[in-house]
Amino acid sequence: MIKEQARMSYSAEFGEARIRDNVYGDILIPQKFLPIIDSYEFQRLRNIKQLATAQYAFPGASHTRFAHSIGTFYVMQRVIAHFDRYFQALGQPVIPLREKELLLAASLLHDLGHTPFSHALEDTLQNAQKIPHERWTVDIIKDKSTSLHQALSDIFGKDGPKEIASLIDLQHDDQGTTPFFSASEINLKNIFHSLISSQLDADRLDYIRRDSISVGVSYGMIDLDRLIGGFRIGILDNGKAVVCVAEENLSDVEGYLYARYQMYRNIYLNPYKMFTEELLRKIIKCVYKLYDHDCLTVSELPLGFKSALQKSPMDVPDFLLLDDSVIMGAIKGWAKIQDERAWLLKKMCTCMVQRSGYVRYLFADISSESMALFKEDLTTLMGSYISQKIFNEKDADAWVQEFPFVVLRTASAQLYKNERENIYVLENSGRIMEISDCSNMVRAFIGDDSLISAIYLDLEILELYLEKDEMFKGLNEEIRKNLVKEVRELFESRTARNSIEIEKKYYLPQSGLDMTWMHIQRQFCIALDEMGYLVHAAKGTVQEFMMAEPVIQTDYYFDTAAETLHQANCSLRVRIKGDKAELTCKRPVSGSRSCGEQGQMERYEYASILKDVDGSSISDVFHREEGVAFVKKYLADLVSCGDLKTVITIVNQRTLYIVEKQSGSQQIKETYELAFDDVTFKNSITGRSYSEKQIELELKSDAATRLNMQGMTNQLEKKFAGWNLTVMTESKYERAKKFTE
Repeated sequence: MIKEQARMSYSAEFGEARIRDNVYGDILIPQKFLPIIDSYEFQRLRNIKQLATAQYAFPGASHTRFAHSIGTFYVMQRVIAHFDRYFQALGQPVIPLREKELLLAASLLHDLGHTPFSHALEDTLQNAQKIPHERWTVDIIKDKSTSLHQALSDIFGKDGPKEIASLIDLQHDDQGTTPFFSASEINLKNIFHSLISSQLDADRLDYIRRDSISVGVSYGMIDLDRLIGGFRIGILDNGKAVVCVAEENLSDVEGYLYARYQMYRNIYLNPYKMFTEELLRKIIKCVYKLYDHDCLTVSELPLGFKSALQKSPMDVPDFLLLDDSVIMGAIKGWAKIQDERAWLLKKMCTCMVQRSGYVRYLFADISSESMALFKEDLTTLMGSYISQKIFNEKDADAWVQEFPFVVLRTASAQLYKNERENIYVLENSGRIMEISDCSNMVRAFIGDDSLISAIYLDLEILELYLEKDEMFKGLNEEIRKNLVKEVRELFESRTARNSIEIEKKYYLPQSGLDMTWMHIQRQFCIALDEMGYLVHAAKGTVQEFMMAEPVIQTDYYFDTAAETLHQANCSLRVRIKGDKAELTCKRPVSGSRSCGEQGQMERYEYASILKDVDGSSISDVFHREEGVAFVKKYLADLVSCGDLKTVITIVNQRTLYIVEKQSGSQQIKETYELAFDDVTFKNSITGRSYSEKQIELELKSDAATRLNMQGMTNQLEKKFAGWNLTVMTESKYERAKKFTE
């Protein structure tokens, strides 16, 4: 990182400026480039953070695009020096001085067109949208009103700005094949463009090292000497010249790609960084909406931001007024705005400035399919309280993006994309291979989209939204509270602790125990109490743990005639308990190495409340809209509603307790549900029945306490060894089929 007041020393003897950089040490800048660096347009990059909002997660990530651009200039100096030696060794002419300087200027200016907070606002500042940012870069370079354009024209002549622009973005090469340095009569312009923008370029070689050092991690410390030293030039079968890497440097490129993958996985896609970037986008969109509805005046907008709202499209001088300090200054001001109409803007800006409000949720399943279902569920829930017609005007994804109380983003960290700007390897035999064809590591990572999520909810904003937004103004306070509760429960239902069931079950022999079922329960609870656990009735206090009353619940399991769900290790049931009915689907946790370990089972669990359902209407559940929708969401890949029928009924007298432990030295609280089940299995097909007593412990606290669960159950098994307490490695449904078929 170059300090914001970069230390420069000048040497008249060598005609260079010396900049002290914390990544490379001294960087020597030829004096003719100083007017470029000193230009207003380039100095603007001092006020644009390299990693957008990463400093909210990593305090050291405050380095700027200015520092990165100087670093990219240095890397390009080394790349050019390498190719000079390479061409000399081949008996080719060295790169002419003018072409070298054009390349250096292009590398220095490649990030000139970034919007505030780098990539975070590229697609949000409506009047500043020129995606990718290279389009703004080209416009700034070509704009004759800028001091930069004047400097470039003075240094390189009147065609200099256009030549530099075409190196940064080949689409702006007016002729498409503007002559550039050639070797063996091959135009190498594409080569040098790829060194500025590709999957292996001076830009990436600098920012991976620089970001790694600034953030404080080591996996971005790539070996520049080995990487640059391995650069070669090859000719593809279509006659196109490309940068290749020598076969002996393949491991260095693999290390570079893996370093970039780790930086994406841990830094660039850090959940809190993604959250703050998404919140920033919501704030800017809110400003646009308020301005469009005359709820924000021009006087309440900072200089530079006004043009982002008023002019379409923005011109270069107005765009250059925007940087991080302008946006953050505005956000700090909006956090104190008094206009009641801007309550939401004020609240979101306060959350941004004070790091308050929103709470992160760790969903168990963040696949695109699962997230689409969640968005649909959230939108359906919100729409069920008002006119559904309003919610039908937009799709679920659009509504979730608009809801101010939720910030949701998922992204994938990819090691390599073999679609365009591929990396090529020049083998010792002379063959040119695309890297995924000769690297087992790269090939193994292709298609591996490791998803990372940033899912945040602010219940206070939700409450205010329901109170103040026109769509929900007709709801009374009690209804609003109920909706807030349902939204919270929806989020909680998707978390790992609530959607992946971790439990351990035991069954007791049907004969041979000289004690009552109540006595067995009492002894079990006393043993847990002696181990330091608090045991109390699910709806009572600690002192009432011996007073829990059994509750009868009846589970109706459904499957096809071919037992499709059973074969897939899935289950589908309707549970009737009192006047309440719940529809539940359980699916195996694929790929888990801990499921079934020592009897601890893991399953994804999805549930939905059913209305107006009792034992007499069970057969109609999957002919009703809510039942059909449930199966479509969670089991569409396996069954259809028309093929489902009741196969097993389980009547269970369940006595439920809560087991808790948190000592002074234990920071993570342990919580379990302890159930004593007196069950009767009935097979709807064979008519057979079977009864047994079961004890079930289900983990309800953080998965880290699973280790403690293992220790606790080991002690219980030793203490009650005389009971012939047997670990169940199967579900109630599986046992029902086993004993009643």
